[in-house]
Amino acid sequence: MSLLEKVKAQVEALPIPFIYHDLLRANNILNKTEVPACIVLINPDSELRNIEGNICEQTDFLFFFVDKTDFKLTSFENAAIIDRMKKIALRFWRNVRNSSDLAVVNTRFQWKKVYDYLDLNVTGGGLQLTLMERKGDCPNE
Repeated sequence: MSLLEKVKAQVEALPIPFIYHDLLRANNILNKTEVPACIVLINPDSELRNIEGNICEQTDFLFFFVDKTDFKLTSFENAAIIDRMKKIALRFWRNVRNSSDLAVVNTRFQWKKVYDYLDLNVTGGGLQLTLMERKGDCPNE
C-alpha cells in the first residue's frame, strides 16, 4: 500500500470524502461531493528513508477540511464551521499519530483558516503535516 493509500484510508475512516486533485479539479469534485470533505494536496518532493532495511517514504501534506457555507452567515457562524472542521482535523491527526501505518514527523504544525480558496463557497481549515510510512518497501524482497 502506498503512502497516499495509507493517508486516504485514515481520512475515509473519519468518515468523510477524500479528494486528491489540484484545487481546480477538487473544486469541480467538491461541487458534487457530500461535505464535510477533505481535499489533500501533496508536495511533489518526497524523501525516502532507510529504516532498518525498510525504505519508507516521507512527504509534506496539506489537508483542507471544508464544509459549505453561505454568504448570509455571520462571522461567528463561519467561525463555528472552522471550529467544527478543526475538531475533525485534530481527530484525523490523533488517528494518524496512533496508526501502525503512518507517523507524524513534525511536532508543530500549521492550521490555516480557509475562506474563498475555491469557487465553491466553503469554509474550514488547512492542516499542514509531514507524514512518513512506518513500514515501507523492503529492497531485499
